[in-house]
Amino acid sequence: MKYVASAIIQAGTELGWVMVPEGKGRIAGTLDENRHRAVVDIRYNLHDYSILYRDSRNLKNSGYHIHHDYNRWITKLNEHIRKESENWAHWASSLPRKERVNGKLEGQAA
Repeated sequence: MKYVASAIIQAGTELGWVMVPEGKGRIAGTLDENRHRAVVDIRYNLHDYSILYRDSRNLKNSGYHIHHDYNRWITKLNEHIRKESENWAHWASSLPRKERVNGKLEGQAA
């Protein structure tokens, strides 16, 4: 799962997010833009991930509505995570078969 985490961290970092691993299958992401701040939890496993709202500042979160910038930032983060994940999957599939065991790279945690 470290490769999945690396793809998520790389994607967020490229967009200016501060990405902090918080244990197995969890990364916290924080984006500060001008006076605004968005904080998300990203939960992941080998097959998928979720980006969940944690907190915000100056984004007018009412519980039902939030500033349109938040949705734009999350959409871009999601797109970049998908791109990084695809790059990783393509790279891993190009490795010689002996370096893969049961569809996973040797040394990759289950």
